[in-house]
Formats: sequence, C-alpha cells, structure tokens
Amino acid sequence: MKKFARGQAFETMMLVVSVIVALAILAVLMGILTNINPNIQNQPDKVMHDQLKDIVSKGYGYSQPQKVVINKGTIVDSKQVVGTDLDSVNASEVQFLLDAGITSTDLPRSKTKIGPAASNIEVYIVVCGDAAEGDRGKYRIGLARSATKASTACAIPTG
Repeated sequence: MKKFARGQAFETMMLVVSVIVALAILAVLMGILTNINPNIQNQPDKVMHDQLKDIVSKGYGYSQPQKVVINKGTIVDSKQVVGTDLDSVNASEVQFLLDAGITSTDLPRSKTKIGPAASNIEVYIVVCGDAAEGDRGKYRIGLARSATKASTACAIPTG
C-alpha cells in the first residue's frame, strides 16, 4: 500500500493558511483589548485627593500625571479634594487650572471649583504645590488632555 505523498507546495499553503488564521485571531483580540482601558479612573475627586495628600506630606513637588474621566454633569470643588483627613490644608489654598485645550464650555472652572462637565471628558490630572507659596496657590491642580500639558498647567508661577 502506497502512502500518498504531499508535495512541498501543499505544506507551504498549509503554513500560509495557518498564518492568515493567526492574524485574524490577533485582529479580533486587539479589537477587544483596545476597548479595555484599565488605567483610567472615573473618580476625579479621589485621584486629586490622593495626589494632594502625597504632595502635602512632602511639602512641595509634583504628582505623576494620571488619566481620569470626568463624567457629564460632574462637579468637583476644593472642599471635596481636601476631604476630612487633610487638616493642614484649607480648601481655599487649592486652585484648579485648565490647559487651553479644555474650554470653559467643556468644563467650567472657577479658582476652587470645576464643573459641571458638558460631556464625558478624558483628562490628565497633576497636583503640584509648595507650602511656602502663600496666596499664589499653595496647591494647584492642573487638568489637560495630555500628561505634559497637565504638568505645565500646574506649574507654580514665579515672582
């Protein structure tokens, strides 16, 4: 009984088909994975509070930019950010600053309050501070659409 021998072309085609199937599976998985973003928080006041707490304990410095989603209708004021466990910080010492990429239509702002947000907005938050700065804002919260711009928005002015 003679065994049917497959040629080199058949084996090559099987390899090509296997690669195509693998790429199709990869494309489906990438589509699923790009919709999952575990690094985005949905509680901006909690993120701001945690970052502020870290800066207060050091006395000065910048936090690492963190991406959050500010949901439509969300309002955050400095009293929420300070919370009840930062006794050494007065809510009036915390200021919000927005990068030019976030308009007042998207997210209205006063010195000590942001919101209500017009729609869901993804922003980066950076908290910076210097206990020696006094009325120029001991603690500042910079919000921007990129991490670098959030750090720039947070910068404490000199002079």
